[in-house]
Parts: sequence; C-alpha cells; structure tokens
Amino acid sequence: MPDLSATEYPTFFKNLSQRVQAKEVSSLHVLGEDFFSLVDTFSQQLFEEFQGDLLLLEMEPESFLWELQVLTNQFLRKSIDSPLQLRPFCRQLRQQMQNPTFANEIYLMLKKNYQDHFYQVPQSQLLV
Repeated sequence: MPDLSATEYPTFFKNLSQRVQAKEVSSLHVLGEDFFSLVDTFSQQLFEEFQGDLLLLEMEPESFLWELQVLTNQFLRKSIDSPLQLRPFCRQLRQQMQNPTFANEIYLMLKKNYQDHFYQVPQSQLLV
C-alpha cells in the first residue's frame, strides 16, 4: 500500500483543482489562503492519526486524504452562517489556533466529526 509522507500530501487546492473545470479554478482563490491552510492542516492531522483506518474503510491513502479534506471543508463551512463570513472566520480561527488549549478543542470537534462521518450507523440499520 502506498504511503503518503508529509511532503507528499496533495493540497486541498490541488485536489480540488483536479476535480473542477479549468475556468472554475481561478475562482477558488476567493476562499482565501487561510481557508486552504486550515483544510490542509486539519486534514493532514486527521490523516496521520487515523491512517490505520484505511483497511477498515477499504480506501487508498489518496482517496482517504481527499475524503478528509472534503470533511474538513464541510466542517469549516458549517461553522458559519453565511458564505461571506468564511474568509474572516478562517483568518480568525487560524490566529486562534496558536493557543494550544483552543487548538485542542477544535481538534476534538474535528475528531468527533470524523467518527460521525465514517462510523455512524444510520438509525434504520440499528438492531434495537
């Protein structure tokens, strides 16, 4: 199984650019550097912690990283009320991540989001 080292992580911008039409790539910059930096940082942390789940989830490392990037993207977007708030929110969040206590709380929320996303069994499938 191929291994993704920290230097080989494709960025969210690069992954996203490969999945959208060429004319849409330039419009991605409107999301801001802080947004892409946060997605990359958070998804890489999740990847490093949970890469042991690859076999259980039956995913390749590249697909798993992409899923984590999408998950992190959704996490950030759900944290705001309006798309206009995304850039200022990400700028402030990135600054606040310098506080270890705050960073730990955010990461715990991300880990819960990860667990819910990949392992939550729909109510209809529970044997109750």
